[in-house]
Amino acid sequence: MPFRILRRTFPRGEAVGLHAHEESQVIFAASGTLQVYTASGRWFVPPQLALWMPAGIPHRVDMLSDAELRMIYWHPSALQKWAPERPLDYIFALTVTPLLRELILAAFKVDIPSVKAELAVRLILHELT
Repeated sequence: MPFRILRRTFPRGEAVGLHAHEESQVIFAASGTLQVYTASGRWFVPPQLALWMPAGIPHRVDMLSDAELRMIYWHPSALQKWAPERPLDYIFALTVTPLLRELILAAFKVDIPSVKAELAVRLILHELT
């Protein structure tokens, strides 16, 4: 699969210990707030922001409140094919525009056709820049 999606709910105070992924990911809190720690810094992620985490970067996530997370993971080959010209090889937080929010939420709809989900996650990469 060129991408995968994961929806998780966490209670306040829960943490996801230090880990890394083979895929790059977007972390979006549909509700709640979290803090993400890496060796190079920490990022506060409320629902108005999303976080881009490149593949292979160890990180820890702490839930500062009850949180409903949406995470999208891109396989490295998908990034090569789909990503815009601008490199996505560093961590950054970005404002969640109305379009980005709707694209993320659309990718998680239960009845979305796989072709449409793929188009949404491809467009999300372009919205990151």
